[in-house]
Amino acid sequence: MTRRRSIDEWWDLERQHWPESAARTRPPIPALYRVHEQLFELYRETLKPFGIQPGDCEVLSALRMHGPPYQLTPTELYRSLLFSSGGLTKVLKRLEQLTLVERAPNPEDRRSALVRLSVKGKATVEAAMDKVLDAEHSYMSALDDRQQEELGHLLAFLLKGSSPPRA
Repeated sequence: MTRRRSIDEWWDLERQHWPESAARTRPPIPALYRVHEQLFELYRETLKPFGIQPGDCEVLSALRMHGPPYQLTPTELYRSLLFSSGGLTKVLKRLEQLTLVERAPNPEDRRSALVRLSVKGKATVEAAMDKVLDAEHSYMSALDDRQQEELGHLLAFLLKGSSPPRA
């Protein structure tokens, strides 16, 4: 496998060959993209032994988080996840084939069915998330607790669309 260019190497090339862009690029942005790639790959690889993909785990986790009886309508799932409706349909079909979810009649709306976490699905998502959390803890161990908390606060400010207070 070819080694990825480091962020420092990337910056050097950009400064040298495209200084106009380098002058406008915010330093954390390329690092945030790289961290996202690394975390997604870590997530994907950690889920492989469970026979599920990241999208599968997102759906199973959403069902698990809603507590017993671990069920939602497809519309409720769609609204709580970052999927297109077509993407969600594809994931739900795969999860049904794996017997990780089951469809149940919706007593409140005959036109729709509920998506329910099966016993196997609950056990799978709990075991998978245990391993995912271990992997994430290992990844973040490069930072001490204070640094992790500070990073969390800074990222929360970014996600809210506001700037952190200046010290």
